[in-house]
Amino acid sequence: MGTMGPIVNALPKLIDRLLNLGVTPNMPLDLVLAVRGTNFIALAMSLVSVGGIIMALGGHDSAGFALAVGVCLVAYLGTLFLDGCGLYDAARFGFLTIACVHWAMVSVALGPRSGIRFGVVALIIYPPTGFARSEGRKTAIAYLIIAVSVVAAEVLTRRFGPLVAFSEKMLERGDYFLLASLAALCGFGIRYHQRAAASARLRLDEANQRIADLLANVLPAPIAARLEQHRGTIAESHAEATVLFADLTGFSALTRRLSSAHVVEILDMIFTRCDEASVRYGVEKIKTVGDCYMAASGVLDRAEGAAAVEAMADFGLEVLRIVGGAAEEIGLPLGVRIGISTGALISGVIGRRKYSFDVWGDTVNLAARMESAGVAGRIQVSEATYWRLRHAFDFEGRGLIALKGDHRAVAYLLVGRREGMPAQRAAH
Repeated sequence: MGTMGPIVNALPKLIDRLLNLGVTPNMPLDLVLAVRGTNFIALAMSLVSVGGIIMALGGHDSAGFALAVGVCLVAYLGTLFLDGCGLYDAARFGFLTIACVHWAMVSVALGPRSGIRFGVVALIIYPPTGFARSEGRKTAIAYLIIAVSVVAAEVLTRRFGPLVAFSEKMLERGDYFLLASLAALCGFGIRYHQRAAASARLRLDEANQRIADLLANVLPAPIAARLEQHRGTIAESHAEATVLFADLTGFSALTRRLSSAHVVEILDMIFTRCDEASVRYGVEKIKTVGDCYMAASGVLDRAEGAAAVEAMADFGLEVLRIVGGAAEEIGLPLGVRIGISTGALISGVIGRRKYSFDVWGDTVNLAARMESAGVAGRIQVSEATYWRLRHAFDFEGRGLIALKGDHRAVAYLLVGRREGMPAQRAAH
């Protein structure tokens, strides 16, 4: 048992390697199953041929018959070689031709009284196993080859058989051997295809999960879930939502001083921390544009009403701490200017090849202008946002300020949460 152990352990790996001869990573799944099916049946018929040779050598004056079966054995092994070389059509039609010749030869040799003619079952089940569903024409040709061989074998068997004088006992053993071979071939074949289908299903599920994970990284989870259900237009109007723009100050100067890899590393560190904070405060990251971070609350039902506005204010204060901490950590002059506005807007998904969740409306434009006209290291909010937060946060008034595009609006600087006022974070 000690010496047989390594052989027994290595046998499944060897069989699996033989079954996968010719399979490539980018091969379509249907063709993978077809190639594996051909390799499986070629191996099975090789074993059947070995058994036939042993039985033939046990009879009288049947060495020639054993030699003919041996030639078929070599041809079956040649099928594996052709598949391994990528000659899939040659392997499949070559195997089918040899199998038909093998079956016809044995039928003629044993005569019409033999049960070998029932071996045609093995031929009939091969085309749907060895050819992909998309290869309808090749499957039809395979069945035509089988039909021709069946007719030819029946005619030749009745006219010339039997050619080998086997005893009744040997013929009976041959029938049992055929029955056992067919049962084993069908049983193991069904089991193999069950395992292959389960493995293919597992790989498909893993691929779908990777796609779902990728989609979830690109789009908000509720939007990704809706896209999985249907590919139609996704657009919603929101009577009240809050938008934040955070623009790094001093970053453009850093891009001239640092290497590109270092610049991207710093930006990734800061925005990754902002992403983590957005999850904690129930705020939805919309996108980043260069060194500008955009987020919104109240657009995906993660928070509503006052909780959505307060969550954005707390998130904005957290972004100030994140950028300040990062600047101290890397020892470089880096700040952030933040603008927030509250009001009606529209959200939706645009694009087909590359999906993008975005928001539009005057509220978005005003938040962007609050940021561009803001103060470095401070959070500037619109009047609408101020009125929704003034009970829980402290502010500094700026009065009427000039905005981009010859616009003017009342603005306030958010100082911080008022003492004794607990945060109303959105549900995660």
